[in-house]
Amino acid sequence: MKTGELLKSNLPLILSRWEHCVRENIETASQQQRITLRDHLPPFLNALCLTLDEPHDDEHAIYQVDMSKVHGETRADLKQYDLFDVLQEYSYLRRVIINFLFENGINDRKPHGIVHRSLDLAMSTAGQQFMDDRKEKLEASVEEQKELNSELDKFVAVAAHDLRSPLATMIGFLEIAAEHSKDPSFDHRAMTIARRSLQMVESLLRRARVRNGILDRTQFQVADLVNEIRTSLVADLADKQAELICKSSTRVDADRSAISQLLQNLIANSLKFAKDVAHPRVTIECEDSDPRNILIHVKDNGVGI
Repeated sequence: MKTGELLKSNLPLILSRWEHCVRENIETASQQQRITLRDHLPPFLNALCLTLDEPHDDEHAIYQVDMSKVHGETRADLKQYDLFDVLQEYSYLRRVIINFLFENGINDRKPHGIVHRSLDLAMSTAGQQFMDDRKEKLEASVEEQKELNSELDKFVAVAAHDLRSPLATMIGFLEIAAEHSKDPSFDHRAMTIARRSLQMVESLLRRARVRNGILDRTQFQVADLVNEIRTSLVADLADKQAELICKSSTRVDADRSAISQLLQNLIANSLKFAKDVAHPRVTIECEDSDPRNILIHVKDNGVGI
């Protein structure tokens, strides 16, 4: 019996051995209900069998290329799959076929060479298709993300613009109320909170600039910033019986609004997750040994992250 005929008559055995090897040695494949390459192997192996009996590689290479392209593309759809897994599937197929030939006393270099060349072509084609498909999907994902970010920037700009006017009007009324109030301290606190809210809205308008690497840099004292945040969070601090301490006289050159928002979020989270602490304490400290890089610590006595 010719080598190709022998191989073709034992394809179920070869496929069974191959699938066992793949599921046992490739973790990603073991998680799949059906191994994709298995569905496309018959035309590939039939072409290989014909090539073994009538060695015209070019005539049957189209089967190997087409099957390998489908395999590479399908595997690229599985996020947990990588190129090494794809090549391993072909490597195990090569091993199973070569072992089968040896088991049946076929030691001639010619059929072995045909098997090796066919699998080399399949691995190369599938690998290239896998990488091309992954690259295409990545480029499409990046482009989609850019569009989403652009839409988000537009929404933020519109929302911030719509919020700015009522906040400015509220500040005006609070200033009038403070002038006629018997105890203007509460009105002044409300004004401070309203002004900080307006600053946050303004920072949203600058968001797109920050995304493009443009910062609104200015010099300010960290302690001054913490005092403003303390006023904004006065209700939360009182409710939790919490203490906000700033142990820094450091002057920084940075985007004031962005640093303010960052610190306020961290402090607010410290208060939020201080359920089991009788008297929460948040401490702000700065390391400024290197004037070009200032490290700000936000420490609390809560459960931690």
